[in-house]
Amino acid sequence: MSLILRGVVFALGVGIGWAKPYIPGEPVDLGFKDFASEFLDYHCLECHDEATQKGDLSLEDLGTVDETNAALWKSIWAQVSLREMPPKKKEQPEVVERLQFSDWIVGELERVMKDRGGFQAHLDPHKGNFLDHDLLFGELPDGIELAKPASPKRIWRVTPQEHITRLNELINTEPKYDPKKPGVRTRGDTVPTNHGGELKLYFGVDRIIKWQGGTVAYATSVKSVPVVLSSARKHGFENYPNFHTVNSAETTQ
Repeated sequence: MSLILRGVVFALGVGIGWAKPYIPGEPVDLGFKDFASEFLDYHCLECHDEATQKGDLSLEDLGTVDETNAALWKSIWAQVSLREMPPKKKEQPEVVERLQFSDWIVGELERVMKDRGGFQAHLDPHKGNFLDHDLLFGELPDGIELAKPASPKRIWRVTPQEHITRLNELINTEPKYDPKKPGVRTRGDTVPTNHGGELKLYFGVDRIIKWQGGTVAYATSVKSVPVVLSSARKHGFENYPNFHTVNSAETTQ
């Protein structure tokens, strides 16, 4: 297919397939033949057809995502998402085109690999280092709509260390006693105690193989709590990358 004809076919696909606004996080309701195949044909086959095969790679006979070609589709997803392909000297996809194509591949890989170990590569927190700063901080291009947030806009700037500091303050601060709310100590938070009037404080952090617990009395309060963080390190068996999180400190009986 000539480059001009490819452009005409792909432009028709744009008019039909992308009439709806792109909403990040929503499934891409497009198919292989009417979307992904045309993206490959227009942006990839000039260098990766049977005749050219740059890098010894031909995508001319590549079909829809399945368990046999999942590794190749994963590689395509990574190259397109990181904007390494198409090469910078070639015509680049529009922002919405690239995002939709990337999301389509992720959705298909999740579907195909559901019973074969799953697909979690896109959940790796280190992928955040490759976010498009123009998309993150600049004006959104035409054709992109954001889903309504579940909560009001706000900036989270509380580190795990600050959380521990505030928890210490919560426990150590003695508010004015209210007989109607004897369990409320400060800021409206109820700190549970056992039958002896003691506060048992437990901190649970994932990727730690046991619970660290301590018991202190109200009278003595808590003077200090060591900070335990969950971070990526080599220590034998590891959780999946998308489980690299720090749980909030828990007060529980």
